[in-house]
Amino acid sequence: MFWPLFLPLIFLSKNVVCNDPTLSARVTTAGLQFFSGVGHFIVNYEVKKITFPEISIPIDAGIGSGNVKIEGLELKHFVSPLFTFKLAPPDGIAWKSQDGTVEVTGYWFAVYKIIFPIYLSGTVRAVAKDIRLLLQAQIFVKDNHPQISIDTCNTHLMNLDVDVAGGLIPWIVNLFRSDVSQIIKEAINKQVH
Repeated sequence: MFWPLFLPLIFLSKNVVCNDPTLSARVTTAGLQFFSGVGHFIVNYEVKKITFPEISIPIDAGIGSGNVKIEGLELKHFVSPLFTFKLAPPDGIAWKSQDGTVEVTGYWFAVYKIIFPIYLSGTVRAVAKDIRLLLQAQIFVKDNHPQISIDTCNTHLMNLDVDVAGGLIPWIVNLFRSDVSQIIKEAINKQVH
């Protein structure tokens, strides 16, 4: 009983000519606001998963030499930036963020040898404020397939303060303070990108 209905379907499925599929989409302001909220949720969820690598920096300044190790860097505080989507005519979309705060803390350990090794340790704290992202993309069709071309992708931390504290001998800490600050800035920028 089933075969008389099934055989014509097999014949039709083998002999039907398919045209190229197309994709049509309409983007509205309400849709962009919805995706802005979704993006906000995703960023808040994903940021909690960020891990920072252990960092080691040689100390070559001063009369001795040594090494600084930064470890235990973790995200202590995060306030998500504000996201906005805008249409970028003729066929594009732009995604921007501003504001937001990230605080990262960790520990540093240093060994500095002049005649004998001097062991020092302390804390490091970095606070980034006003996280700005600009992503602009064009949507087009190539070979009957939808494509996205990213025209612009920039991230900037408008304000980044790094505080290196601790150590009993301040002049030794001053030998590597700027290097530690720069490395932490680079690590945060790398994770933000």
